[in-house]
This record gives sequence, structure tokens and C-alpha cells, in this order.
Amino acid sequence: MNLITAVTKRHRLAALTPVAACLVVLQIIELGLALTGAGQEIRGSGTYRPGVMGRLGVVAAGRHFAAQAGMQMLARGGNAVDAGVASTLAAAVTEISHFGLGGEVPIILYLADRNEVVVISGQGTAPAAASVETFRREGVIPSNGPSAGTAPAVVDAVSIALAEFGTLSLGDVLAPAISLADGFPW
Repeated sequence: MNLITAVTKRHRLAALTPVAACLVVLQIIELGLALTGAGQEIRGSGTYRPGVMGRLGVVAAGRHFAAQAGMQMLARGGNAVDAGVASTLAAAVTEISHFGLGGEVPIILYLADRNEVVVISGQGTAPAAASVETFRREGVIPSNGPSAGTAPAVVDAVSIALAEFGTLSLGDVLAPAISLADGFPW
């Protein structure tokens, strides 16, 4: 059974010629495209996040507050590390539902002047009592709770990045986060 026969039987169009049946099928397809919006011009959707534009560089972040903090560092003459640290600290204030200073932040930097990749772990260290012997004695490696956690490493990792590879002071990169901590529109 071909498509025309299937359509004509299903819609009781048996009295139509094959050409008329093809026109009906095409109209059905056209109606479906119109209803789904297919074939129309693709347009960007509106957003609740304002665009933050700059001519000095690019900063990508979860919310515009963090992106703006990074752009402020670039506007002050800072480098990408300064912008990244400022963005991370601002995110710790404005994105508390899924981000914070009590977490982890692996950092990978490409140093163009040295043609070198540098990694700052930012993964935190395990508690001193978390040894192989302890886990053997307990018979399990815990997946949650205090014995499964690591010491938070965000502050340490961004401090190392800033001290080793940044150009601005800690006070400079903290300024946007401090300002946001005084209040920001949710």
C-alpha cells in the first residue's frame, strides 16, 4: 500500500484521483508545518538575562552579575585570570543555589607567552582520617557525609591563580563580589 492509498483510505478520499489525493496530502503537510512553525524564519528568543557587552574581551558565566564582574576587571586592565577570579567570587554571592565557596574549582590556564598549560587542582583534600586502613576497617568508602567530603578548595585555588598569574590585587577582584553582597536585584 502506497502513501496515497493509505491517506485516501484513512480519510475516505477514495473518490479522488491520485493527483487530487497528492494535493490533499501536500495541504495536510503544509498545515502541519504552519502549526509547528517549521519553514518560518528562525529568531532568537527573548531572555531575562541582559547582555553584557565589551570590546576588551569575553567573559562567560552563569549569570550576568558574574560576567559583569569579569568584564570590570578587563576594563581595569586586568587579564583573563583576574576576570575569572572576579567572576568566580561574584558567582559565590549571586548563584548560591548551585555554587559557593565551599565547593571545588578545577582551573586550567593556557599561558600564551610561555606556550604552557597550567592546572590548579582546586579539588580539595580529603580529611586526615580518610586513609586506606580506615576504609578497610569500616568496610566501605562513604559516598556522602562528613567522611566523604573534602576540604573546600575554591578560595585556595583562586588565590593561587591570582597570586601566580593575575595582575590585579585581591582587593580589586573582590570589589564586585563585595558590592553584590550588599544587595543585588534577584
